[in-house]
Amino acid sequence: MKRLFAAALWAYAFWYLGAFIALTIGISDLFGLILGTSAGVLIAVDPRRVVFRPAMPRIALPVSRSAGEPA
Repeated sequence: MKRLFAAALWAYAFWYLGAFIALTIGISDLFGLILGTSAGVLIAVDPRRVVFRPAMPRIALPVSRSAGEPA
């Protein structure tokens, strides 16, 4: 669920950015849609596991006592 929400946010942000760039340099508005879709798909798929890394296993470490505490 988190991955889909992140993909939607990235798609919207890059769609907006692409629309701004298209307006600024005078190219087709389709540029924003293409840029947003590709960013959303890239985040959703995440082929290199850069955005959503697998969780590391948690290891319980023993709590050390300081010298001043009684045993």
